[in-house]
Amino acid sequence: MANLFAYRETLPSKMKQALNPVGEENDKHLVELAGKAGLIIGAWGNDGVFKNRSSVVKELIPDLHYLKLSESPRAKARGITLRYAQISSCACPESSFP
Repeated sequence: MANLFAYRETLPSKMKQALNPVGEENDKHLVELAGKAGLIIGAWGNDGVFKNRSSVVKELIPDLHYLKLSESPRAKARGITLRYAQISSCACPESSFP
């Protein structure tokens, strides 16, 4: 498991105030971890669009899957809130992932 932002904070509003919440090496680590994974599932909340992270990570890791998309273009579902059966049937149509 990895995070879109290297800066860790329990309140997204505080994380957004950090000078560099993504971190200098976070993208490198995300790509490295993805290379070791059998299945890569993006499961961030609405704050994934901050600093365009969801789009940047999708470009870095084009074979991302998702569990559920909200009605808006932002992913709302987190893996821990979904049943195992939903995880086993995830997919990532190229045109529908934010």
